Amino acid sequence: MITHTIKATYPSIISCFPQMKPESPAKAPVLSSQEEYLAIGVPAEWIESLQKLGYTTIDKLKAVEKPGKLHQEMMGYRKKNKLEIGTVSVEDVNGWIS
Repeated sequence: MITHTIKATYPSIISCFPQMKPESPAKAPVLSSQEEYLAIGVPAEWIESLQKLGYTTIDKLKAVEKPGKLHQEMMGYRKKNKLEIGTVSVEDVNGWIS
């Protein structure tokens, strides 16, 4: 009851005390389907890794301007996590994003 009175009397106080704001439900992350990745030529073994790197949708993948940078990021992720998956070439990556 006191919280309601404070909100009504001093609405600007809510910005000082964020715990008084009602919580909004968490939104599920948007992911492209495995079939969409396969359709543009991404090997199945790389789909999960690309999503973990932040390329959760085909649109995000296609927004990459420098295929060489993405290739380096992928190979670094592969090495860092000691993944037993095949390598891809810069030309392969360029084919996915063009």
